[in-house]
Amino acid sequence: MRRHLTYANVAATAALIIAIAGGTTAIAVKSTAPKNSVTSKSIRPYNVTARDLTRLVEVRAQATFNDPAPADGVFNGATAIAKCPSGTRVITGGGVVDKDRAALTGSQPTSEAWVESAKGDGTNEATITAIAWCLSKRAEKPTP
Repeated sequence: MRRHLTYANVAATAALIIAIAGGTTAIAVKSTAPKNSVTSKSIRPYNVTARDLTRLVEVRAQATFNDPAPADGVFNGATAIAKCPSGTRVITGGGVVDKDRAALTGSQPTSEAWVESAKGDGTNEATITAIAWCLSKRAEKPTP
């Protein structure tokens, strides 16, 4: 036993024990959610229903840009903005560009829309589609 007891073995065993103990400590510590956020424990039965989810609205917007073929090292691009309707707020989104020689260069939310940017070289005409998922801001009382 003593000839297998090397510094590397002891260090590896100590690291393993510390890693396991640290993980269980992190699990045992009660974490609180940031202000204005929801955790699964804070949702009571029947608080989130299909009716709540029907308040989701999908909004799409398109923009086109043109860069004549063949590719010449000069890129053109555009931005598409999918704006949420009044009384709603953006919760997620994304987008796509329809040409192989074009690529999305940005995808982010604003306070009321989802913005997609793309550029390409030698794409001819390319179309960017921005998609926003919006949720109604009005709170509804649950029906008993």
